[in-house]
Amino acid sequence: MATTTANLFQNAKSYAAAADRLLEANALDDSLAPAFYLLIGHSLELSIKALCLKAGATEKDLKNFGKGGHDLHEAYIWAMNKHKVPTYFTRLGQLILALNDHHKKGSFRFTPDVPELVVPPPDYCVRILNEHIAAVESQLK
Repeated sequence: MATTTANLFQNAKSYAAAADRLLEANALDDSLAPAFYLLIGHSLELSIKALCLKAGATEKDLKNFGKGGHDLHEAYIWAMNKHKVPTYFTRLGQLILALNDHHKKGSFRFTPDVPELVVPPPDYCVRILNEHIAAVESQLK
């Protein structure tokens, strides 16, 4: 099945909704924090890739954003250079920089090699992600 803007973005929204529900349920403890940040990172990745695809990226381009295609910052820069993006993306850029190394190394998927992950607070992540998802949705129409 071909990758489409619609299916990338639908999956991005699903991951964002799951992260939002974890936060709303006050279910975030140390055991669920990596899963929460994985949801945030994957939602960011897929939504940014949806923008890139709409702006002319190929599936090959999407797979080549950093090692294995999971470099949030590289995809974000590509989207910034090729696609008009809202001004609030400055805060999004800060969130991406905070999560990028952990996301592309898989630190949220596997037991991290570092004793403690330094990440932004969950409520901040969800707020910025929800703003981003709404903006992307309006751009994909």
